[in-house]
Amino acid sequence: MASNILSSLSLFPATPEQTLESRRRSAVEWGIGRTLEEYLARDDFTDQQEVARNGKLITWVLAPRNDPTTSDFLCSCETFRREGLVSSPSNPQPKKVTCYGVASVFTPARFRGNGYAKHMMRLVHWVIADASLLPPNFPHEWGAPPPRVAHAGDGWFSTLWSDIGPDFYRQCGPTKETEGWEVRSPLSTFWNVESITSTPGTASWTLLDEFGNVKLWEDDTKNIMHTLSPVNGHKVTFAILPSCGVAAFQHWRNIDILKKSGFTLTEPLGIFGDAVTFATWTFDIMAKTLLVTRLSSPTVKFANLLTAIALIAQKHGMERIEVYNLPDTLQSEASRLNATTVERKGHLSSFKWYGEEAYDQVAWVLNESRSFTGACSTWTTMTLPPKKGQHLHYRSIWILYALIILAILFISSIFSNSRLQRNQSVLKDIPFDLKHHDDGKSYIALNISASTVAAFSLTAILPVTQNSFHTLQDVLASLLGPSQLREIILLCPQVHVSDARSAIQEILSSHPNCPDIRIQTINTGVVDPSIYQIHAAAQLSGWVLFLNEDGLCRENNRTQGILLRPPALSFPYGPVGVCFSCLNLLEPCLRRTMGYPQEAHHLLPPFVMPAALAAHFVSSPQMTDPWTKLGEHIAASRNDGIGGVVFDVETPKGSEFDIAIHEHYQGISQTLITEVVYDVVLGKPAESVSTTAWVLMVVLPTLQELLQLGPMLCTAANTSKRTLKIWIHQTTRPISDSRHYGRFEASNDCVLFYEMPDNNSGGFSAWIENFAYKIDVILSLQEDKIFTGLYTNLDNRFHFHEELVSVRLRQDDLSHTEWMSSLSLSEWKDWHKPRLDISIITNDRPHSFNRLLKSLVRARFYGDIVNLRVNVERSADAETLKIVQNIDWPHGNVFVHHRVVQGGLMAAVVESWYPQSNNTYGLLLEDDVELSPLFYAWAKMSLLRYRSLRSIFGHVIYGDGGSKSRLMFGISLYQQRNIELRPEGRRLFDARTLFNKQGILEPTTPYLSPIPCSVFKHDEAIVPNVRSNKWTKSWKKYFIELVYLRGYVMLYPNYPDFVSLSTNHLEIGSHVKILTLEKKKQFILPLMETARTSAVGLLDLPKRTLPSWDSLPVLNLTGDLTTLDMLVEAGLTRRKELTGCTYHPSLFDTQQLLCLNGTAL
Repeated sequence: MASNILSSLSLFPATPEQTLESRRRSAVEWGIGRTLEEYLARDDFTDQQEVARNGKLITWVLAPRNDPTTSDFLCSCETFRREGLVSSPSNPQPKKVTCYGVASVFTPARFRGNGYAKHMMRLVHWVIADASLLPPNFPHEWGAPPPRVAHAGDGWFSTLWSDIGPDFYRQCGPTKETEGWEVRSPLSTFWNVESITSTPGTASWTLLDEFGNVKLWEDDTKNIMHTLSPVNGHKVTFAILPSCGVAAFQHWRNIDILKKSGFTLTEPLGIFGDAVTFATWTFDIMAKTLLVTRLSSPTVKFANLLTAIALIAQKHGMERIEVYNLPDTLQSEASRLNATTVERKGHLSSFKWYGEEAYDQVAWVLNESRSFTGACSTWTTMTLPPKKGQHLHYRSIWILYALIILAILFISSIFSNSRLQRNQSVLKDIPFDLKHHDDGKSYIALNISASTVAAFSLTAILPVTQNSFHTLQDVLASLLGPSQLREIILLCPQVHVSDARSAIQEILSSHPNCPDIRIQTINTGVVDPSIYQIHAAAQLSGWVLFLNEDGLCRENNRTQGILLRPPALSFPYGPVGVCFSCLNLLEPCLRRTMGYPQEAHHLLPPFVMPAALAAHFVSSPQMTDPWTKLGEHIAASRNDGIGGVVFDVETPKGSEFDIAIHEHYQGISQTLITEVVYDVVLGKPAESVSTTAWVLMVVLPTLQELLQLGPMLCTAANTSKRTLKIWIHQTTRPISDSRHYGRFEASNDCVLFYEMPDNNSGGFSAWIENFAYKIDVILSLQEDKIFTGLYTNLDNRFHFHEELVSVRLRQDDLSHTEWMSSLSLSEWKDWHKPRLDISIITNDRPHSFNRLLKSLVRARFYGDIVNLRVNVERSADAETLKIVQNIDWPHGNVFVHHRVVQGGLMAAVVESWYPQSNNTYGLLLEDDVELSPLFYAWAKMSLLRYRSLRSIFGHVIYGDGGSKSRLMFGISLYQQRNIELRPEGRRLFDARTLFNKQGILEPTTPYLSPIPCSVFKHDEAIVPNVRSNKWTKSWKKYFIELVYLRGYVMLYPNYPDFVSLSTNHLEIGSHVKILTLEKKKQFILPLMETARTSAVGLLDLPKRTLPSWDSLPVLNLTGDLTTLDMLVEAGLTRRKELTGCTYHPSLFDTQQLLCLNGTAL
């Protein structure tokens, strides 16, 4: 390629439009077995995984320097930022470094044969490598080096997997004279599953689902970091760490194909024996191969491990097992076990080391398929002209390959239903022992020594009845063996509360270390009181143990051990269940199995399950057979259709099996219903007598910080549902105070007690070791270096439970935290999940822009990372550009987007923000806006309360607003003082006046409105009778149309005197050509200030907290009261009138909304 052409090209991070275009291009040749929509959806799904989030994945394009955002770019590739380790004889202690995986190198056919891909790959080094490790001079014939961008650079090495042989990428060095990627050990070891003979052994194995694998990879990473050592004869040794989604990438990359073939999210994807004996894998459906992604085993245990893997492979129709680069220590044993090791012709593992060491001096360890980023495929990147007929040959191979894949998918779809039949499905994620019958056949038996749920993550729910309160002390004693229990909830009629308290006191006196015990009173009014047990579970996190009135008194020691220290499984499991084959019989058929676990339609107490499974179970006081309904609810959410698993037990103590079962099933509803009473409204127990609460721990250096935090803590202390523990570690305790407590008068009516360090007992270290697992939230300071060091060291030693949330505030935030006292435990738990990005649009108003930036500097962000994006128009003046260049933003990254082509306001708004995930939210600001210092607090408080999302596995991520809260498209910082959509024109509006007239008891409540605070085109107006139909150049017009058709709403504040979290200075610009003082007054609102003497604060709300979602008033586009259901119905009716569509569209499916039903846009 001519040097003048090279110098005119450079490498750029792709815009979202370019990323989409690159994927559309590659889908033609790489999307075998998928439609274009499926291929793009697969990549969108990958974007949301940990391996790609937070800037780890960047798509790059080779494009002209004078048109970097063109959609007609020449070629593209992807890089994944990862964590690696480097060790050397001179520095044997492993060092964590940044490294990169390169993937998806693609050149369209019309650009091939010109050397573009080779040039792109040479430039890749200059954007991902550590600058100090690159050649000193960028090749002058290539022009200027490509620009460095955020989230790229600092790489010590990079890897890729070549499908075009070893030579092409070796020639792609950072200069023409230097080498690129070197192929290293492209070896695969294969076993035919049928050739692996069963190897009896006593080893216990735990099967892992995806969640189990993630924990395994995290532990494996820690082990690698401590054990990686230099390889003899090499100057440098490096490895890629499996955590942060790297090891999971191969599985998630093909999850859509697996699901098409009948695989479920609960398939076993790993196996664990001990810290050095384990394996993880994925399934290659087309090759019928179980592909091992990570393997570790001593030689003496390898045969047993391989046998266990072979059983899984066989049960899933796999014919082969493949391992990349099996460790040398296992090669001899592998050969003995009928393995074949070959050098691969494709997927050639290659690396580029950026240090000064030669390739033969560098060792790559743990070179496994888990590190694989996706092959850099065949002739898609070839720059040499093919021989005559070569393209035809390749194309015929691809066509044949496509036909084979489609045939396989068709056949697998035929058999997938039968494979998932209940009586033939495999218990995929049960910890198991490999056992053998006399006939040599293996079966699976529950291994009670398997990994258990986290300590203090299990809650037992025990009903107290007329028949059981006399023996309650014995029943409670049956729960006090070694366990993972955090608390026991007693569901008790009011008449027996006194007796229950007496029993608790007796238990506490004889068992001082027993779990917390909480009494919850219950009233009459339901058909079957078991409903209340399920409802109580829905309010919990972690795991729940459902009990009958006998607790575990009737269970043997083995069953008690399993239920009190249960394995972390994704479905209900216990000793009693209703089998599938007996559902049509007149008599209930209950089974306590003997010998092996068995699938069930539903279980009966006692049994354990994740509490999240009860979160969305819909019940009513009139419901009968709630355990049956719960099982059906769980089964409906699972592809295998099971409602639980019954494990094997011996005959229960003290009774005959049949009698025990009959009494349990027939007697529970007859006996309990006469003694246990419930409220008709299930979420509101008549009274709750609690001996415990969730724990908020506050760690501060001095009393000065306690004074600043006092208002929040005093409000929180008045809430019975939380317990405060305050620790001041730089305050000397009074010598006379033997209890080590201090007393602090935060205000005239609030006294806070705190604990001080005791140097004789290890201070904080000893204190937190005793209480860490009973703490829910720790609040501390980012500037407190002493606590940071103590906590980090202790966490490394004890691995505090996953649900403990640590919130690190900044010193200057403490005085502005009172709003936090309104947060529930679930909202605290999700503190770190929502992320807010700020995007500013500016052009030529430097004074306004500077005023906005100053208001951002004054804002409180409570220790959160908040990234800032500034979108600058091409016509921006010099003063505005100077302000942009001097932005100092301590809260996160700053990204400046300076347009090279004039776009206008509509383009600026549309391009201003690109979310990274469903947990990312954007605040879009024009430069004539000014913000309250508390705007972020309002946004975060509202997100945590009202935003309701689900993960891919169906669990609620945060917010308890319910399904309808998903209609909330935004949170306004600005109060509505005008309604601008009435046909007659803009009118003044006061929500408080409207609510008073309509008899709403809390006129200052926030409310919901479909009006956006600030593509589908049709000949007639989309939204009837609104003024925005005349706005021909406004983005807001089209957004209003989307909102109307969907029934979306925005949350609006409604504080007294129009006090707002933002104000608009209404300055001359794109939409304002003439400005009068009177018009300006209509838009400028008073901002909420942080001073404690301020007349209005964030908690000036009904009952000083955000109301429930269902109690929020709802307005329509013209400012009249309505309901969410009416808004949704109006949108559906209008959609039907415009398109003829009658079906209800999915909430976030654009094509269904526009009635395209899968056709191309």
